[in-house]
Amino acid sequence: MWPKVVFPFTGVAAALLLSLTTYAVGFFSRPIGSFVFGNMGDRRGRKNTLMWTLIVSGLCTLGMGLVPSFYTIGLAAPVILTLLRFGQGLGLGGEWGGATTWVVEVSSKGKRGFWAGFVANAVFFGLILANLTFIALESVYRGSAFLNIGWRIAFIIGAVVVLIGAAIRYALMESPLFKKILESGAIENMPAVRLLRKEWKKVLLLTGTVLYITAVGYLSQVFSIGYLAARKIPPPYTITSVIIAGVAGVVFGLIGMYLADIIGRKKMILIGQLAVLLLSVPMFYLIQIGSPPLTRLAIIVLTATEGLGFSSFSSFLSEQFDTKYRFSGSGLSYQLATPFAGGLGPIIASSLLVVYGLSSGIYVGVEVLIYTLIGILCLIPTVETKGRELG
Repeated sequence: MWPKVVFPFTGVAAALLLSLTTYAVGFFSRPIGSFVFGNMGDRRGRKNTLMWTLIVSGLCTLGMGLVPSFYTIGLAAPVILTLLRFGQGLGLGGEWGGATTWVVEVSSKGKRGFWAGFVANAVFFGLILANLTFIALESVYRGSAFLNIGWRIAFIIGAVVVLIGAAIRYALMESPLFKKILESGAIENMPAVRLLRKEWKKVLLLTGTVLYITAVGYLSQVFSIGYLAARKIPPPYTITSVIIAGVAGVVFGLIGMYLADIIGRKKMILIGQLAVLLLSVPMFYLIQIGSPPLTRLAIIVLTATEGLGFSSFSSFLSEQFDTKYRFSGSGLSYQLATPFAGGLGPIIASSLLVVYGLSSGIYVGVEVLIYTLIGILCLIPTVETKGRELG
């Protein structure tokens, strides 16, 4: 909708590119958000910081739903939208580190992998609900009505849900481990800065392990919708496939969460990476063929393999760091991957589509394979955290 509502002053291709670029801005602001809110969370507490991450992202999401069109305020529309997307990325950037840190620190040692896994698994719940909302709104608001009103309601609903979440977090208790270091006077003045000076190699390695998750998710569940539309498969069919795939992601995520406390986080991540490594090219080739049942199968398989390893990252990343750096370390390790895989990944895939046309599916699979190989190489030197005492 952005090409028609916010960027109608240029050609169709340029409007699409500007929309994708605006969308990517949120990915590039996420590492900044993880640094800012991570520093805040490691200094002032997990609970209050988690409230602010949701307030910032919620207000910006609401603003994106209310931003006037280009026809109303001219070039101010894309400028405002870009700023709001940047702010939304800031808030979301603080989410991962804060949420995983809090759950890990309040869970018992033998169940940390399972309970923290719900943070990752929530992504699939969000995927299901977002696409169901889109289908429902599109069925009510058809044609120009969807462009004028329908898509805005989706953003407003999202903002309301986020702000309700912030109110719920207000009732949470503070992490006992954070209270302990606060009372002992072990709080760093600038924990995020100290972390990057002291453990930057660890942060970069962990970032590398995350790349494949973001790449396979956005390419199989987001990029595929536009790609398959070019293959004359109606978007509603692909969106329904993504919803079914989200259910598969939840199921395999639950399996991964359970096994993370039995065989270990690192092993589960490696199993997930190897599954994506073996299946990425064949599954994207099935998407390239363009048969509706085969594309649905491919999207489901890719999302299921994503869920298998993804659920272990919640505990794995958080447990790598001391309590006084955990919010910053977990958040930066995860969010530094988003510009390169979530932002750059679809842009690379779109470029492949321009160069190879409808035969580009297999090359997108190779793109995911490369991200996954980087992840495996970065995972090898990391340490297993199952059973680790948190300090």
